[in-house]
Order: sequence, then structure tokens, then C-alpha cells
Amino acid sequence: MQGQPPRSAPFGAARYNTPTPITVVFLHALGGSARSFDAVAGLLHPALTPLALNLPGFGDNVLQGAPSLDRTLAHIADNVPKDGPWIMVGHSMGAKFASMLAARNPAGLCGICLVAGSPPSPEPIDEARRASMTDWAADGPLSYANAAEFIAGNTASPLPTQAHEALAHDLQRTDPAAWTHWLQTGAKQDVRDKVGEISLPAIILAGAEDGDLGAANQRLLNLPHYTDGTVQEIDGAAHLIPAERPAALAAGIHALWHIIRLDHATDIDPLTKAVLRKRLQGPHPVSLLEDADRKILRAITARLVPAEDVINLPLRVEAAVATGGGDGWRFADLPPDTDALRQGLQAVRADRPDFPDLPPAEQDAYLRRIQKGPLSRWFEDLRANTVKEWVSHPVTLQRLGYDGLTDPRTLPQKEVRI
Repeated sequence: MQGQPPRSAPFGAARYNTPTPITVVFLHALGGSARSFDAVAGLLHPALTPLALNLPGFGDNVLQGAPSLDRTLAHIADNVPKDGPWIMVGHSMGAKFASMLAARNPAGLCGICLVAGSPPSPEPIDEARRASMTDWAADGPLSYANAAEFIAGNTASPLPTQAHEALAHDLQRTDPAAWTHWLQTGAKQDVRDKVGEISLPAIILAGAEDGDLGAANQRLLNLPHYTDGTVQEIDGAAHLIPAERPAALAAGIHALWHIIRLDHATDIDPLTKAVLRKRLQGPHPVSLLEDADRKILRAITARLVPAEDVINLPLRVEAAVATGGGDGWRFADLPPDTDALRQGLQAVRADRPDFPDLPPAEQDAYLRRIQKGPLSRWFEDLRANTVKEWVSHPVTLQRLGYDGLTDPRTLPQKEVRI
């Protein structure tokens, strides 16, 4: 894989606690449009300015001439910012174009977010399904029934009516030639040599229920092209993440923004910077818990704090315990932390195996009973670990309004007597 020429720092000597305005360029998926990101754009920090594009043959952009990857890439390059810092968010089909453009090292580009991204290599898709989808456009634009089938096959659960209808409308107004070209040519095209290795910070988001482009294939097919990338899985989503989990995508963009700001900060201690960056990139998956117990943990942490999906709080709690990342404190009558976490979750599962499926009010009532029962000390430890992992994450700190990190070496030195 080829390397990249060095890039200049777009933030100069900006302080981390003074956000620099930055443009967020959105590239939509097959059958989507610029408005695919409306819900996400409304959740962004005021310092982030959304710029959603309609790719040729989609949305309001009427296809002119034969569709091709090069024609679409040229359209994107003509419409991205020409100065000032910007980041690029590519969803599915849009991710392949994002990687291709990033490989050209455009001025001002300082980060990439891939969302259920189509890779530079040929996209993995069942050939029978590809043929069926191609047939939908054989005699003209997709029908509403085709659009509904596409949406149902790419979501983890039914969408709200408004989101479903907006997606269906975009699918129906997609140019049949653009639709067919992507399925039969663009998605199959191998551009790995052109993309090479990209040194930009990158966050790669994958739906936990995405069959073709889930976390495993993102790590296999997209991550190797990003030397500073990380893959994060989003629960409750399949392939259409901007519609299914807009808050999770917005949080992922915020995490990328924080990484970029950290990288260009001038007043943060290097050790602090490294710790915060690691938190933003997310912990590596661990295998301490069984899937059934991990589901219980996910449901409990969701009732304890309002964590953004991109933080992946249950995985952070599990990873902290598995790697000995706690504070060393535990009750003397509890087993070691790893055993305690497993045994407590197993006890909850044995008593209420349906806990993850209970209504929130019933979950809360059950957890209050735990607070007063034999598992009270275990639950106290779990609460402490959960809150610690949540409040120490930079996305949470920004949500709470705290953004005042400073290099301690720049503070007045005081004599400390012991």
C-alpha cells in the first residue's frame, strides 16, 4: 500500500478549549440524498457546520452523462471546502468515495468517519441479492414496494414513519442508471491500490446487526487503509445508521472532532492527551463475559447513565475490569473484580432472564430491589465503575459543558509541604 505526503496542521496553535469552526461533509449511501443526514446534522455541536452533498443520480442531482466512480469523485472534489478544516463522513457507498478522495490528500481535510462503509475492495454482497436489487431498476425507478423491501432488509427494527417515508422517497427518485451502475460496477471495483494507507484520524462505525458490512468486515476491509483508525460497533442498528441511530452517528462525529482537537492542542499534557485519545478511540473487545451476561450489563448501564452509543459503556466497563483498569478498591467480602462482575450478572440473569426486555420503569424497580438485597455491594461497585467510565469520556465531558483541560506545567507552581 502506498503512503501519503505529509500534511500541514489545519488548526495551527489552537487551544483545545477554544473550538475552531469545522465543516462536516456528508456523502450518502446508495439510494440516499443530502437529506439522509438531516437528523444527524441537527444534533451536531454549533462549531460543526454540516455540508451534505447529493451525489450524481441521487436526490436533487440529476445524472448527466454515464455514471462512473471518477465522475462522482470529481463532483465531490468540486464541492468540498477549499480552505479551512473539514472532516468527511461517508455512509455505505459514500464511504468508498470518502476513502478515494482522502487518498488524494485534499487541503484542509483532517479526519474521516466511515459509516457502514463500502470498502476500497469489492463490496461483499450476496450475488442473488445483488441481482434482485438490480432487477428493481430494470424498467425504471424503484417502486414503493422495492423501497420498503430495501429499508426492511437494511434496518434492525422498523423506522419511525417519517424517517421511513423520507428514505423511501429518495430511493424512488434515484436514477435507475446510477442505481444499476453502483451495484454492477462501482461496488465491485477494486481501488485498494489507489487508496493505499491514509494517516488521517478515522472512526469507523458499524451496525451490530449489519450482515455484510458489520464490525468484522470493517476491521478486515476498511481499517487496514487507516493507520490511525478504530472500529466502533453501534447496538440496535444494521446498515442504515443515519436513520436508525442518528444520535450515535452524531456522537461518533463528536468523538472524531475531539481527537482532531486533541492532536492540535498546545496546552494539554502529553500523557493526558494520550489517555483522552485512547478513550475516544474506544477499548478493544474483550472476552470476559458471555453474550447473555453482556446483554444484562448493557441493559443495566443504560438505566444508570445516559451514555452516548459511541462511548460503548458496557464494553468499557467490561474491558476495565478484564484488564485490571479499576482503582484497586473492592469490598473485602466480594471475590476478585473479574469474578464478581461475572457472578453478579449471572445472578441477575438467573433471577430475571427477561431483564433486558422489561419496560424501563420495571427495570428501575428491579435495580432498586437489588440495592437493598444480597447483591447490594456488588451493585454499588458496578454503579461506581459505570459512572467513572462514563464521566471520564471526553464526549460526556463536552455534553456536561466541561472543556477546560490545561497542561499543568503552565500553571503557577506552589510549594507543597508534607
